[in-house]
Amino acid sequence: MNRWVIGVEIALLAAGTIWLFARKTHVRELAGADLSQRDLSGRNLDHANLRGALLVRAKLRHASLRGADLEKADLTQANLGDAALQEANLRRATLKHADFLAASLERTTLAGAIALRAGFTDANLKEANCEGANLSGATFLRARANGINLADADLTDARFRLTDLHGAILRGAILRKADLLMASLDSADLSGARYDRSTQWPGGFDPRTHGAIKVDEPEPADMRGGTGKPVSPRARREAARSEGDERMRGDRSHP
Repeated sequence: MNRWVIGVEIALLAAGTIWLFARKTHVRELAGADLSQRDLSGRNLDHANLRGALLVRAKLRHASLRGADLEKADLTQANLGDAALQEANLRRATLKHADFLAASLERTTLAGAIALRAGFTDANLKEANCEGANLSGATFLRARANGINLADADLTDARFRLTDLHGAILRGAILRKADLLMASLDSADLSGARYDRSTQWPGGFDPRTHGAIKVDEPEPADMRGGTGKPVSPRARREAARSEGDERMRGDRSHP
């Protein structure tokens, strides 16, 4: 009788293990899934494949997404308050109006992400990679962002009050109308960053001595293309070279 009971217990344990493994595998493979407006608060989604998933207005408070792949995922208006996103991949994700209140984003990749009006108040963004991201109007109030990479990011109208940007990389970033009052910019790299008269800096901080460029004046007409957008230096050089070639051909045809 005891042997029979033990056998049943072993069988049940094995079945439970198989079920848990299947459930775990199912949870991890969610690429392209539509999870919009789903309540995933507190869920363990560490290393989950959520690439291209739809998480519009999803509730992910206190969720664990460490190392998760969220590349090109849509998290518009998602609530990620207190979520753990260390080393997660949010490259080229859509994060418009998403809320990352007090979330952990250390060493997280947000390169090329579209995060207009996203909220990062009290978040930990230490050494996060936000290169080339569109963070226009985003809020970083009291965020810990030392060592963050914001190179070539669009930070127009972004708010960094009381933000720790010690050692941050802001090369080529757009800082028009940005609010950096009382932010810590010690050892920050601002070379080539562009700001205007509306940009607010910490008291006594001179952005020009740190390599930033003031761009209050509009771009000259010959610096813009037919669409009215600024033309890159390389494009101007190629256009000049093409114009020179045309002149040379014209001279040869009229001796």
